[in-house]
Amino acid sequence: MISCHLAYGINNVLTVVPLLRFIENNNIQTLSKYTFRGLKALTHLSLSNNKLQILPRDLFRHLDLLTDLDLRGNVLRCDCKIKWLVERLSETNTSVPPVYCANPPELHGHLLQDLSVQDFNCISAGQGTLQRMSRINL
Repeated sequence: MISCHLAYGINNVLTVVPLLRFIENNNIQTLSKYTFRGLKALTHLSLSNNKLQILPRDLFRHLDLLTDLDLRGNVLRCDCKIKWLVERLSETNTSVPPVYCANPPELHGHLLQDLSVQDFNCISAGQGTLQRMSRINL
């Protein structure tokens, strides 16, 4: 289900009322980093219960009004490719229900929100990011 609302405000000035997007239970495996481009007024986004393993860097770029993000029920791979999300969540007030890592095996069942950017030991190589080893103490 996808929904959004527009309303006229005082003096017939078009005011954007919070945009909501529910893209749940669709077996989505991948998203483009441009998926939400142009949706600057998006405040609530649910990508729950899909089959997402990674989220592309800059997926939520320009979504400065995003207050609620639901990623539950996905099979997130908590490696260097998701480090950007850990950083973003620590820098914003976006509300995110508990999200659990599915992979790598040493992080299976760990809360994404419990990870910090220091838990990742990544090497940037051009466009890609490699992970040397995790600094997580299990």
